[in-house]
Amino acid sequence: MKILEDNSFPKCLRVRKRKDFQKLKENGKRYFTKNFIVIIGKNDVNLPRIGIIVARKYGKAVERNRMKRLIREFFRQNKKLFKVGYDYLIIVKNNCDLKNYWEVKAELEDFLKRQKFWKKYWFL
Repeated sequence: MKILEDNSFPKCLRVRKRKDFQKLKENGKRYFTKNFIVIIGKNDVNLPRIGIIVARKYGKAVERNRMKRLIREFFRQNKKLFKVGYDYLIIVKNNCDLKNYWEVKAELEDFLKRQKFWKKYWFL
């Protein structure tokens, strides 16, 4: 798919509607890491999609938006590696202590590898 091959982040790869968020929260499988709660569920679209939630308790708007940008960047850089046909809802815990992209990348990559949601490409 062309969308998964380029480095863009179009709207079709985002969980945007409230009903989709609620459906994921109710029916999705929950996984816990040190700094994130990841909820994974099937979607009706043949694409991997991501939704991000950062509560106000996490910090001021600048800090919340930075964390969202870091997670979106991880998804954008690695979207070919996410399983097609699933939605990923990433909830940032209030006590999250990650400060840069490399820390976010290390934790999410480790999670995906442990949960076997990581697609394996022999040519990468």
